[in-house]
Amino acid sequence: MGDGQKIEFEKLEAKFFIIENAQLVTHDLDLTSNLCTQPYFNHKNGCPNFGVRDDCPPNVKHISEEFEMDSINILLLEFPLNEYFLQRKKIHPDWTNRALINPRHWQNHLRASMNNEWENLKEEYPNYEMIRNPEGQGVNVEETLKLVGIEMDWSDMGEEGEIISVAQRIYRVALIGKRI
Repeated sequence: MGDGQKIEFEKLEAKFFIIENAQLVTHDLDLTSNLCTQPYFNHKNGCPNFGVRDDCPPNVKHISEEFEMDSINILLLEFPLNEYFLQRKKIHPDWTNRALINPRHWQNHLRASMNNEWENLKEEYPNYEMIRNPEGQGVNVEETLKLVGIEMDWSDMGEEGEIISVAQRIYRVALIGKRI
């Protein structure tokens, strides 16, 4: 592969799952807001969507205030990040690991795949809506996934913020549920 070539996302082995009747681990919106405003690499004030997007704190209600908690299902997309990384490295061998796994290069593909999957499923779930930002509504996604036996994998960073090792897989998580 050389410059000008692109990764064919449809050839990567992404997998979709639905976990029905999910038990959610949640926290209150004060803690959620606090988590959203924690600094992280190149974002000294936390998430740039905080207070901006309609589905982000403080502009959104807690999930339990908007959705029937016993109707919640998890829509999960497992994406092979390390496989993506290795293919991208062949195209751009001079890029840093951080640049190679920058979400700007793949997050829109995953978002579109998730939306397409929901479009294909929604007839099976009448009166359900997709909840695209469960974290913003107080869901602890990592702890929720642990309840169903899924351990999230994280890329390892060095002291300077450099990526030392790339996670094998990542998960895009949405919920589907009925409004109250």
